[in-house]
Amino acid sequence: MNGIRDTIYSNKTESAMMEIPSELGIGFSIRKKDKWLVGADYTRQDWTNAGFAATPGVDFSTSVSNSFKLGFEYIPNRYDIRYYSKRITYRGGLYYDQTYMKLNGRQVNSMGVTLGATLPLLRLYNGVGISVDMGQRGSLKNNLVRERYVMFNLSFSLHDLWFIKYRYD
Repeated sequence: MNGIRDTIYSNKTESAMMEIPSELGIGFSIRKKDKWLVGADYTRQDWTNAGFAATPGVDFSTSVSNSFKLGFEYIPNRYDIRYYSKRITYRGGLYYDQTYMKLNGRQVNSMGVTLGATLPLLRLYNGVGISVDMGQRGSLKNNLVRERYVMFNLSFSLHDLWFIKYRYD
């Protein structure tokens, strides 16, 4: 055995300054009352001068990150009192990210699809959200690593109408 190679590097005598770049983004959405919504989003960050400390033996650099997202939301009938399934909010989306990381001269990208629903509770805008995010990060090209993942989410939305002055006759 030639020896053990550790993947962790630490040098406590070095100090480095790192700068987190500003983010530029633009997005839009189109909504039809309480029926459906379609939205798109783009963000960009220039990490080229962030100042990450170099790690010996690793070909790592930073670049410009770009993020593209597209999503939709559909509610069959928010006010239906007969069928619960018509009050459920259904959601879906796609995303593609060019991350700021460059390994072995190749930018690490990620992409995925999301699906979800909000199950209404009591009042109109309260609910329990469930969703799944299925995606991939990285590539097998240039001796890199590809990560495929499935992430489940559970959320609670407690959206009451506060600070509304009631009118009495």
